[in-house]
Amino acid sequence: MSVGIPEIDEDEKQFISLVDAFNRSIVDRMDISEVKARLKTILDETERHFPDEERLLKKLRYPDVGEHVISHMQLTKLIHNVKARSENFSTEYQWIEAGLMIKEAIIDHILKEDHKYAEYFRTSRST
Repeated sequence: MSVGIPEIDEDEKQFISLVDAFNRSIVDRMDISEVKARLKTILDETERHFPDEERLLKKLRYPDVGEHVISHMQLTKLIHNVKARSENFSTEYQWIEAGLMIKEAIIDHILKEDHKYAEYFRTSRST
């Protein structure tokens, strides 16, 4: 899933690791406080990483950075919404569904949105 920009690749590995840990806490039926803490960590990392990535894309003069910022806002909103809804979760199924939703959204973002700029930088460097 590499985008070819080392600092972004490292952050995205961290993202996947955090999401996996969150999902593992659900499957392993860890204490709810641990599950919620791991969800908050994902949100915190999102709010730290996205501005860093956006600054780097602006520095590298990626022409579609505005669209990418919008995709970040949408993903952040989704995670915020899951976190807010999680306060009312009463079943394990709701947590599993939330974990899968977050994992799918982050992987989808990396594979679709982040790979747009990865492709742009690959092709622009070779011309």
